[in-house]
Amino acid sequence: MVSVIVSTPSGGGGVAISTNPAGPVTLVSRSSTTLAVNWGLDDNIPSTAFSVLYQTAPAVNPCASLSSGIPSISTAGTNTIIANLLPGTTYLVLVCNFASPGQGCDIPIVTVTGLDGLEYGPTFVTCSTGTSAGGGGGPPPSINFDGITIAAAQDGNLWEVAKNEDNGVFTLTRWSSDGKVSETSTVLPGASDESNWTVVFDTMGATYAVGSASGPLTLGLDLIVYKVSSSGVLVSSSGFHAGVDGKSFGLDATGDIWIAGGVLGDAGGLSLWRYCVHTGSLTRTAIYSRGGSFDAAFGVKVASNNIWLAGYSMDPAHPGTLDLGIWEYDASGTRLIGGPFFRPGYLQSFPNGLEARLEVSTSSLFVAAQRTGVSGEADLAYAKFDLAGHALVERAWADAAGRTALPHGTGLDGSGNFVAGGRLKDQSGGGALALWKYSPQGQFLSAVTSSGPSGANGLVLSPDAWLAVDGTSVPFHLTSPTALAGTDIFISSFSADSTPPQTTLLVDGLAVSGSSIAIVSTDTLSFVAVDTGSGVFQTLFSLDFSSAQVYSNSFTVSAGTHTLSFHSIDVAGNQEAQRSVFLTVFSTGVFISLAFNPSSINLKANAPFEDAVIEVQGAKASVDIDSTSLKITRVNSNRLAQPLAPLPQPPGTLGDANADGIQDLSIKFDRPALVAVLPVNEQTLVTIEGRFKDGSPLLVTALLRTTSPGKVKTDRGGTVSQLSTSAQVAIPANALSQDTDITVLRLSASAPADEQPRVDAALLQQLKRQGSPFEFGPDGTQFALPATISLPYDTAGPDPHSLKIAYWNPSTKRWEPLDSTADTMRHVVGAQTTHFSVYQLVAPQGATPASTAASAPAALGADPTFVFHDLYAFPNPSRHGQSVVVRIQVGLADSVEINFHDLSGKLVGQGSFGPPKIIDDGNGKGPQYTHDYPWDVSGVGSGIYIYSITAKKGGFPAIHKLGKLGVIR
Repeated sequence: MVSVIVSTPSGGGGVAISTNPAGPVTLVSRSSTTLAVNWGLDDNIPSTAFSVLYQTAPAVNPCASLSSGIPSISTAGTNTIIANLLPGTTYLVLVCNFASPGQGCDIPIVTVTGLDGLEYGPTFVTCSTGTSAGGGGGPPPSINFDGITIAAAQDGNLWEVAKNEDNGVFTLTRWSSDGKVSETSTVLPGASDESNWTVVFDTMGATYAVGSASGPLTLGLDLIVYKVSSSGVLVSSSGFHAGVDGKSFGLDATGDIWIAGGVLGDAGGLSLWRYCVHTGSLTRTAIYSRGGSFDAAFGVKVASNNIWLAGYSMDPAHPGTLDLGIWEYDASGTRLIGGPFFRPGYLQSFPNGLEARLEVSTSSLFVAAQRTGVSGEADLAYAKFDLAGHALVERAWADAAGRTALPHGTGLDGSGNFVAGGRLKDQSGGGALALWKYSPQGQFLSAVTSSGPSGANGLVLSPDAWLAVDGTSVPFHLTSPTALAGTDIFISSFSADSTPPQTTLLVDGLAVSGSSIAIVSTDTLSFVAVDTGSGVFQTLFSLDFSSAQVYSNSFTVSAGTHTLSFHSIDVAGNQEAQRSVFLTVFSTGVFISLAFNPSSINLKANAPFEDAVIEVQGAKASVDIDSTSLKITRVNSNRLAQPLAPLPQPPGTLGDANADGIQDLSIKFDRPALVAVLPVNEQTLVTIEGRFKDGSPLLVTALLRTTSPGKVKTDRGGTVSQLSTSAQVAIPANALSQDTDITVLRLSASAPADEQPRVDAALLQQLKRQGSPFEFGPDGTQFALPATISLPYDTAGPDPHSLKIAYWNPSTKRWEPLDSTADTMRHVVGAQTTHFSVYQLVAPQGATPASTAASAPAALGADPTFVFHDLYAFPNPSRHGQSVVVRIQVGLADSVEINFHDLSGKLVGQGSFGPPKIIDDGNGKGPQYTHDYPWDVSGVGSGIYIYSITAKKGGFPAIHKLGKLGVIR
């Protein structure tokens, strides 16, 4: 006898299925054109001759006998490769030993070669009938069994996965509806109990056991799906392998068939898989990682065609603490469309066993999880959510004996009550069966147990409670429960709070707005968050893309440029969209500027070095710089592993390179070394750090672009791409008047003077910008025939069919959307244009922009009440003489006056605001009466200026406000 199993090739994962589990097995691994066959000798004489016979399987009956004259490979070894096969073709394979009497051929198997470029599992069919492909007849006799999981088919039969603790063999058994008669039993070879197990069914009568497998024929711990026919024959398996050091955990399964779990390894994180019941393919459709080193889903259910997951996630700001999480994916399982919704601080440590199970009704989600109790044990946690992911009710149940609760199975009974079954586990390893019940509204109803089993590993309500329990492979029917001693703990109850909190950044106690602000290093930063529903839970912030931390006290920021990101979470779990602010922080009385010459590096032009000029004004001068300390340390937010120093000889030259009458310092960088750290076809923000001769720090930034143009000839046209993305332009023949060097530049950083008008215009036009803007050049190029621009979109973002490519119109200061088409295969949006400019993807952000006519306050909802709402200046800082607009929102005022002072207190400007406009500027306060004052900075030098505003209205106290802005020449 020769025994045969099937698996994928190395890297594809899979689990072996043997027709003779007592002896060595045959391994068939498949590629698109080969089948690699390996077999053991079983009872055959060593060095005996084997024949491997194969042919394409008949379409009608793939298990039909092989025809005469089929190809055959003869070998005296125990392996061979069948080559030159057709991709995606079904083959019938036999391994035979004709020389050994009584041995003959093995039972034939049918397998399919792969298709290049597609992920596939080890799909195969055994051609035996009437017996289990795992050897038939069930496992060897044993008195040491544990029930692993249980489910009920539509015909009422109970299906249970059990483990023989004596030999480690797993079986899937079909029981009669009364749980008394074992009708079929199928061995699940290689199965492991390192994952949870789930049993699900398809509409064609097949049953699937989903869990994990580990053994000599797998590559570590792999997610596995075993398919068993209605007669109990194991007909196929599909596996997922996570890499050499990876482990794949399938922790729950539902529907047709969605599998939730997690992966440990390089491609780790919460994972969602889809198994195709028609092809046997197993594909991971989504991965989620929060950055806190642990994310896993323990429950999965389908509601309104979307896939919901429940599990745990580690908060990066609180290592070691696990939050309960809820995730919602679209019907394809590829796009996160809801959440993650986190309930913070559920577990303060990892208990011995981790569980979170999920059920859904027509309007609610119910989760049984774990929550750290007062004595450090893991109590049973119950949480109810609406289908928008908002928490409605939270409770906990604490065992009177202080045992840890493990909810292994859940269900909804005929009255809509939520039932969780599992175990209570003490420190010695012993425990008790437990069953908890909650009403549809979230009230605690009961906690019961039953003598005998030490715990339940699965639950099905059919309609009574059947459980898979420790100590037996027979389904356990809970008929005479007794009450458990414990305490129900009410944690929280919310109305359907669906509104996230709003967070405001304060500088020295004054609210600031806008995406770019200038401050000095002595200014204090703080946050204030407001939530009108359940209340603010916490505010998180991050400086320069570091790990998020919980805000508690005001803080200062060192001189230089920084990115400050922040958002808040309310008690109901609503999470505010993260806001980022670009900070320019000046040392008190010291103003530094940097310029590269040239500001654009063309990679098709040779040059030995790149010039940079640093200019210092105020309390220090350029002569005070320690030129030997200067280094390029960052490109955008990415800190260089090896900072780039300027050329050593000479270390720096003092002069007046820009002829502005102010001394500056010129340095040179090796051009090839600089190019090596810059992304190609991208505009970046380059940071130089160092120190002054007195030891105080120096930090300054400037924009630098690197281009590699593509030549497009007039008569042929052509396509030019941005190298690191899918952005490109396709130019038809005869569209250009002459041969032209074309550039596609990603603007990963922009000057505030350029970026702020784009931000303001998007807010006013109610557009949400997606991804980075791209500059197509040469700027102003015109085409006789339309060119096609393509920009990449984020698959986790809005519906791609809602996206449009818009170009920036510098004369009108508006985004101009174009007719656009989404290509969901390439993940790009395309549009035609006849000229070059800056282009970006945009999506509608709700209602059309509010009118600026002050004559319709009632229709627009602007509040005329004389009260302070907001104050800010933009662009801030002003660069190269650009006028600054000071904006204040105080309702309807009789007059608004403004004065400008330098840091010495000298008055340098003053004026009065004109009549207000009604504007919704996206600051979260809705349409407001808005006063704008443009300040011409041509009469002042570089520095920090204080502006003071006095707003007056008869019968009301005057409103006095202060602000700061920077001017950089």
